[in-house]
Amino acid sequence: VNGRWVNDGPSRGYPEHYNYDLLDLSAYLHCGENEIKVVARYFGCGTFHQICRQAGFLAQLELDGRIIFSDSSWEVAEAKQWRQNTQRIFCQMEAVEFYDASLEDDMFFEPAIELFATDNAPWQGLMARDCPLLTQKVFLFKKFHSADIVKSNGFELAIPSRRLCYPGLIDSNNNTSTASGIALVIENMGLGELEIRSSDYEITVNGLNADNNIFRLKKGSNFMLALNRSMFSNSPEQIIFFPDKNGYTIHNPLDESIAYPCFLHFPELLAVDSDVVNLRDEPKLLALQDMINDFYEKTFSSVKSEATFKDKLGDYAIIIPPECVLPVDFHENYLDRKTVASAGHLVDAPEKLIFDDFEYTVISPSNDGDIQLIYDFGMQNIGYYDFDLDAEAGLVMDIFEIEFIFGDGRPQETGEYQNGMRYICKEGRNRFTSLKRRSGRYVIIILRNQKSHVKIRNFRLIESTYPVEYLGSFRCSDDFMNRLWDISAHTLKLCMEDSFTDCPLYEQTLWVGDARNEALFAYPVFGAWDLSKRCIRIAAESLETLPLVGSQVPSCWDTLIPIWSFLWQISIWDYYFETGDKDFLRLMRHAMVANLAEAEHRIDKTTGLISSPTWNLFDWSGSDINHKIVIHNSMFFVGALQAAVKCAEVLEENGLIQHWTELEERLRNSINKYWDGEKRAWPDSLNDDGTPVDSQSIHNIFLSILYDVADENNRDEVKKVLMAPPDSMVEVGSPFAMQYLYEALDKLDLPEQIINKFYSSYKVMLEKDATTVWEVFADSLPGMELTRSHCHGWSSSPNYFLNRIVLGIKMVEVGARAFTISPNVNGFDWAQGSCATVRGEVKVSWEKVGDTLKVSTSSPKGTILKFERNQTHKNLKVLFNAESS
Repeated sequence: VNGRWVNDGPSRGYPEHYNYDLLDLSAYLHCGENEIKVVARYFGCGTFHQICRQAGFLAQLELDGRIIFSDSSWEVAEAKQWRQNTQRIFCQMEAVEFYDASLEDDMFFEPAIELFATDNAPWQGLMARDCPLLTQKVFLFKKFHSADIVKSNGFELAIPSRRLCYPGLIDSNNNTSTASGIALVIENMGLGELEIRSSDYEITVNGLNADNNIFRLKKGSNFMLALNRSMFSNSPEQIIFFPDKNGYTIHNPLDESIAYPCFLHFPELLAVDSDVVNLRDEPKLLALQDMINDFYEKTFSSVKSEATFKDKLGDYAIIIPPECVLPVDFHENYLDRKTVASAGHLVDAPEKLIFDDFEYTVISPSNDGDIQLIYDFGMQNIGYYDFDLDAEAGLVMDIFEIEFIFGDGRPQETGEYQNGMRYICKEGRNRFTSLKRRSGRYVIIILRNQKSHVKIRNFRLIESTYPVEYLGSFRCSDDFMNRLWDISAHTLKLCMEDSFTDCPLYEQTLWVGDARNEALFAYPVFGAWDLSKRCIRIAAESLETLPLVGSQVPSCWDTLIPIWSFLWQISIWDYYFETGDKDFLRLMRHAMVANLAEAEHRIDKTTGLISSPTWNLFDWSGSDINHKIVIHNSMFFVGALQAAVKCAEVLEENGLIQHWTELEERLRNSINKYWDGEKRAWPDSLNDDGTPVDSQSIHNIFLSILYDVADENNRDEVKKVLMAPPDSMVEVGSPFAMQYLYEALDKLDLPEQIINKFYSSYKVMLEKDATTVWEVFADSLPGMELTRSHCHGWSSSPNYFLNRIVLGIKMVEVGARAFTISPNVNGFDWAQGSCATVRGEVKVSWEKVGDTLKVSTSSPKGTILKFERNQTHKNLKVLFNAESS
């Protein structure tokens, strides 16, 4: 509005329940003429955030009693400066941002076209946004890291196979065959060999495979055939990379004038199926895979030249339409860059970018390569790039962001995930605010095609998160725990936007199971009850198209994880217990009944356990879960039923109470039939013939305690196994699953076990100067160095348990009406802090003075606090609010 950025939206939602934003523009308007500009984005592809139906713009302005609609009086123009048809960031995300400032003036405005009346449009069920708008805070670099001259001589072919195989398809399913290929001719101008790399394609040149990706070339024409071996994948494009672009040219075997390959399309090998059924041993998928493998084998053995290609594959070959040819990609060149030398002498005053003023950092060009600058935000954050520089026309600025740099100086790259953008400068001053929220700690700026000095006035992040307020707090005598609490809270903040999300860099997705944990962690720190309520509501809407509550919503990847559906059920009780919001329980009643009814329908009659051919994930571990009957699914089903019964009791639904209680008991009995007394464990899964698999995991042990599954005959033995599991038992692999181990230990009143696990599990993160908590514990996954995501909300358990254990604040009545205060003081000299509640803050501070424990508290009016002794108070006198206790 009048040149000022107001907002970015709308919030995520299903097409049948779109949200619109309510914006107060009064602060942006002035007397006389006012100009409103909107950049409307439509990507036409399936992401994990939106289900796209129809491009359009809908607005209503209310001003002094007048209503101004978005109709043909508005003017529109194609924003060509944002390049269309770029690669996808990855399957979860939309297209990569590629901005060409030289095209800013190439915009022709004309009257808008009215597509629909509001009440007869593809967007229905319109409702006002039910969570706050995200923040817009300037966040600056804290440190200049390095300047280098880098070089990359390669080029990439990115083939949008899904789009070419299925025009108009927007889903992101794994169970979609992209059996396809490309063919091209390499004209050799004197090379003996050529390196060609691809993780997606199997490649032959002149009918021959390569050793270590090095292909022998003959003089003149060489025929290359590549067939897609990632035939079932939700990867949006397939990549072939040539590390060196010199000494040869390429052209299309169907038309020598075209400098890109032809596409091979095999209609009989295509199939689109939902990922609701996830098992790869489905007969139809196995049969299709066999057909594809057989076809590929015959093709490679018979197609070795242009002549045989036209004879055997000519009917399958098409020239890719120009609008589907992806523009020059910059991500693989970024990954392939090599450092040539330091560029310190070419960068004048690099520290100026740390400050938000009008002084410049000046970068001189190099004949030896491109200039790379790395800056450190000091901590991980998320937001929009905002920069201001003076440059020559055609200067290319590639910007990437990463989370971690190893001690030897290596950046931990984001792999296939394209966490970056390209900006092409116009002559003179360039000012730009990106349209994509990105996350990381270190920003890497690479200046390409540079011929003269570049003056960068500023580069900053416009931080964008849910507007958190630190209502809860924690401090104690142990600085390790203080730092752990702080980085856990910061992580949680970065995973809060218009919903809880898994991580701010890789996905920004509302995973329903993750959201249950994150809401639990956020309650004592930020409150954010509205965000939790919104996540539960959106997940419930997935039942309009899916049999169980979806695992991530709203999304074009229709996949189910049963325990995520059950955790949704549990999160409803969590929310009610926190807030006492009975109206919301009533609103969710129908969805709760539908979710549990479908789960009950999936119970196998022979075993009495839930059988589901879905993605039966719980943890990134070595558990054997690739079966329809997975024991932890039934244990979480028990937990979901327990939560549902409590909800039904509040709603006084006696019929549901009886039915769900009886179902819970039957499930518990069925699970206990598979307890192996000799192995002192439950099997991870059952084979199709009902026999147990050989693998046993600790997960079933702690779930059986948490949800009271273990019967009286094995309960004591289960507790012993929890305390001392055998070496053969699969351990916990992620902080997500560890949360449920912590909850089981808390139920057994073993708080020191939780504290000890915090020390052992998070120690490496703090040693590595982490400012956020990681997706997995250090090096817990084979082949992964440290972790993938360095910022993952599901790992913020310390925010919940440190306040619960060390401060000792435990809510015991719905809606924050009553609390027990029972601090665990072993290993600590003092602690102080607070928990957010719907009634206000509950504050606790305590210290040990000689043989006396002094505890002071405060709480909102009408809230009851009761002190309870525990074993750590032995031999201590206790003064609770100055009175003996």
